[in-house]
Amino acid sequence: MLHSLVARNRDVGIFVFGADATIEGSEVREIRARDDARYGDGLSVRCAGFDLEGEVITHNGVHPFVFEDRGGNRCGCPVASLECVSVSAGLEPPVPTAPR
Repeated sequence: MLHSLVARNRDVGIFVFGADATIEGSEVREIRARDDARYGDGLSVRCAGFDLEGEVITHNGVHPFVFEDRGGNRCGCPVASLECVSVSAGLEPPVPTAPR
């Protein structure tokens, strides 16, 4: 899924189950919960090898990734029982500081 906008859906914006998926340069917004107040997830991935991974996009300018946690998110496989963690392959170590 490349350079897509998914907006104003109910339940889930993008759902991945039993497949590999690459979602690049896309935006998911205004996803509403069902009438029973369940779901409302922008992205739902079942049994991912890692929680969330994001990279800075440099197509027509720099666009950093953003994950907005509104609570209640759980990750893990085969049972989603842990807090989700966002990772990036572009991480750099912190700049060392002088000892005090």
